[in-house]
Amino acid sequence: MHLDLGRSVTYPFEDSDWLSKLIVFLIVGFLPGLNIILWSGYALSVARNLARGERRPLPTWDAWSDIAVRGLLSLVATALYFTPAALLVLLVWLFGALSRGAEAFLTMRLIALGIALLYSLLMNYVLTCAHARYAQTDQFYHYLEIGARLRDLGCAAVPFGVLFLYQSLLSFLLVMLSAVVFMIGLVLLSLAMTSSGALSLIIALVLVLALIGYIALVTLGFLTNGYLLGTALVSLRQILPAR
Repeated sequence: MHLDLGRSVTYPFEDSDWLSKLIVFLIVGFLPGLNIILWSGYALSVARNLARGERRPLPTWDAWSDIAVRGLLSLVATALYFTPAALLVLLVWLFGALSRGAEAFLTMRLIALGIALLYSLLMNYVLTCAHARYAQTDQFYHYLEIGARLRDLGCAAVPFGVLFLYQSLLSFLLVMLSAVVFMIGLVLLSLAMTSSGALSLIIALVLVLALIGYIALVTLGFLTNGYLLGTALVSLRQILPAR
């Protein structure tokens, strides 16, 4: 399976209507809560269009409700997948907080954290396949069939492994970018509050431009993710037919 990383970044601009589609996408990025839903849904819609062989994979915003539903359901599924790990960590933390012998629970906490991390890593891998199946069919039940997803991974372990690595790297870069932008934002905000006059306005302008740039990069990250997922589905069409 070949995933063209270069084209995963440039393909949105091959659409003749890319400007109008991406401007709306960029504006959506400034709406907390709604942005992650529509970012996720748009990426899945891109993957779905690619899997169906559409030459212009960027969906129009006429079907914004379908995009939102896909994003919301994918986030619900993601939360379901990671709930056991979160509950394990929470329970161990609560038992440790209620126990007088905190040192006695240190080993248990470390073991629980290790189990939670391993579980999360495995579920993230399974979720990669589940997202692919959902994008392929638009059917939520694919998220709930863990056994079937494990069989899918058994049939295409290497392609899904490559996709998982690329998506993990992309997620890591977005997290690092978020951390850097957050720190820079705090510094600029503190400078703006302690400055006055023209300097304060300049700092505020830089802060706004940095925020716009950050939203644009995150938007591009989700578009890249959608392209990688859709390209993988095209490559796996013979192995994993839609059903």
